[in-house]
Amino acid sequence: MASKELSVIKVARQTAETHRSDAPKLPSATSQPFHCLASCVAQLLETARRELDRDQEAAKTSLLTASRILQSEIERHSEANGSRPLALAGWQMAHVRAFVEKNLHRNIHTRDLSVVAELSKAHFARSFKQAFGEPPHAYVVRRRLARASNLMITSQESLTEIALSVGFSDQAHLCRLFRRAFGQSPSSWRREHGVRGKSQRVSIATMNAASFGPFRLYPAQRLVKKGEEPVKLGGRAFDILLALVERAGEVIPHKELIAKVWPNVVVEEISLRVHIASLRKVLDGGQSSQHYITNVTRRGYCFSAPVSYERFSPDIKPPPLDPGNQ
Repeated sequence: MASKELSVIKVARQTAETHRSDAPKLPSATSQPFHCLASCVAQLLETARRELDRDQEAAKTSLLTASRILQSEIERHSEANGSRPLALAGWQMAHVRAFVEKNLHRNIHTRDLSVVAELSKAHFARSFKQAFGEPPHAYVVRRRLARASNLMITSQESLTEIALSVGFSDQAHLCRLFRRAFGQSPSSWRREHGVRGKSQRVSIATMNAASFGPFRLYPAQRLVKKGEEPVKLGGRAFDILLALVERAGEVIPHKELIAKVWPNVVVEEISLRVHIASLRKVLDGGQSSQHYITNVTRRGYCFSAPVSYERFSPDIKPPPLDPGNQ
């Protein structure tokens, strides 16, 4: 980008900052900065047009700067008129929600969310609070607690494991925020809901079926059905699903899962990832929400959906064996 164009961007940014000032200006002095700002925006747009084919990064920089100048001017006028900043658009709210749900296991900063919404950090924070009724940090903490509560009900993981899997630094961090939100400790809340401990882990071999969502898994018949329709799964994919469902809510390390599905065989982790991807496609319908199988970064995989188990009973007639999954 030419030096003249770089100077235009610099001047435009300085003008935008000047316009954000609340200092009073004389009527005769206000029109000149506005014309300067409009001229700068026009030059930025012209620069972006010229550089679009030759240097897309330069064009992107010009467009982003022009956008921020205009947004700054809109905010300035809104504040001057006493009106509130605009809330987030529907697509911005959806993208932010999806980003938060997908990244609860790691640190989430307001800057990360503002990038997803394609807004400046300051403008995003104000718009987010108007749209969601709480600041971004409070929303993320609430979603972490909701995920932790779900895992406490549906899994046999320890509180430490749950705390780490939803992004808290340790069990004490989870307990402190949980007590503040719900008025009781996580352990007492968990006991009230009758959740099993690890010593009471379910043995899938003693079960006639396991149900989750619209699916039913029959271990003895090596069969999965969605409603009344059999689901086509390869043998390895079925073994992986069986292992995950048996320990639903627990994070199973990659190596442990590989050893269980491929005993006495050396297998690369890529093979596990391929079969997990095929399982997600079948269970989630190709969606990226990871509703059933969650990847916990650098730890392993977790079957995160609620599972109900049905023990063997002489009154229950299992479906016939499925030769396709043998």
